[in-house]
Amino acid sequence: MDLSAPTVGPRPRILPVLVPAESIRPPSPSERLRHERQRVHSSGGVTSFGFHPSNKILVPHRGGIHLQEGLHPHGGARGGVRSLYAPSPHDAIDPQLSPDGRWVAFVLERELHCLPSDAPLGTVPRRLTFDGEDGLGHGLADFIAQEEMERHRGFWWNGTSDGLAFVRVDERHVPKHRIVHHQDDSREATNNILSEPSYEDHRYPFAGKDNPISTLGFLRVDNDWTKNREKYHWQKVKWLPKPEQVNEYLARVSWLPDGSLGAQWQDRTQKLLLLQRVHGFNQGETLTHQILFQERSDVWINLHHMMRPLPLAISPQYYNHDNHNSTEPYPNFTCPRGSFSFLFASERTGFCHLYLYTYISNARGEPAKLVRALTAGDWVVESIVGVDREGSRLRHGNLRLSPRETFVRRALAKQPQTRCHSPRTNPNNQ
Repeated sequence: MDLSAPTVGPRPRILPVLVPAESIRPPSPSERLRHERQRVHSSGGVTSFGFHPSNKILVPHRGGIHLQEGLHPHGGARGGVRSLYAPSPHDAIDPQLSPDGRWVAFVLERELHCLPSDAPLGTVPRRLTFDGEDGLGHGLADFIAQEEMERHRGFWWNGTSDGLAFVRVDERHVPKHRIVHHQDDSREATNNILSEPSYEDHRYPFAGKDNPISTLGFLRVDNDWTKNREKYHWQKVKWLPKPEQVNEYLARVSWLPDGSLGAQWQDRTQKLLLLQRVHGFNQGETLTHQILFQERSDVWINLHHMMRPLPLAISPQYYNHDNHNSTEPYPNFTCPRGSFSFLFASERTGFCHLYLYTYISNARGEPAKLVRALTAGDWVVESIVGVDREGSRLRHGNLRLSPRETFVRRALAKQPQTRCHSPRTNPNNQ
């Protein structure tokens, strides 16, 4: 199996990243269900990979973990691909490199584990979470999050690579539902007779019935590999508080520029969404939380992946809000240390558009302030393509005029105009 890595430069080339072939084995039930909910179909090939700025390429394949140790700038693989974890006896699910590239975290049998990225094959993974059982696990998203909310991840490295936020899913109170496969296509090789019907048992949350309970936790990761140290960090895990108003659905999780954690929660009717900020993860600190902002709808709040922190904090006083059409900024407005700005998409006008918010540090727990709308019109923003390093320009994709056209537009965070680039047209009306 090979994964192609294109080089950049005046003469780009495609460099093969060879993945060692393993014996043909079906994926674990958890991994197969993740693929189904991600709408990923695979006959055994590479379905995903992770690229690190240090040119490390992480390739999950059939429950194993493989690591490409970089690409030589003049072509060829430097060091080649090596196996980090072999799928025996359990598959590694959702492996993720830490931001500094030193660790790989993944889920084995409902529990979080990790390995140094330079560990030789055969190194016993370090267990990070404990107490998992049938219906209770750590590090994997539940059925509703994966199938209905497009959240397929259950743990998140912090920016300093010394800790993980993770979700604890308790569905022991959700009854099991059996799915019988009456038309099993597998046949005995000798007499071509259909095999016995197979079945699957799932804890399925039916409409109006009990849902799984999701709780966020945070634990430290260090270089001490003693077994007592593993239990020490688990005993010191910090369980994050939930918002009192809304805590039914954990929709999104992301780390914020100031080292705090942002969690989006929805109520069961999905008419209210809260963006919660939790901070105090350093040793000796007490967790505190606040609501950065809330979104309400009389009908339905569509979830999206268009919350994007900016590298530059933009003061809400940058614009004269007495005149919303003014482009003249106030001079020399800066934000206190720890402040940050972020983009968030909303359908509050009937069309999905981008809005700029700024959280002001030391503001006595006040929510983030709406600076201004970045886009407007009778069209919808579908995605954020990218943001420049200063956070003053962003590109986003949207549909306009007909479903066959997709435009890429550029919006300026410090100026109100939006510029349109060439459309990408689908001639097949798809």
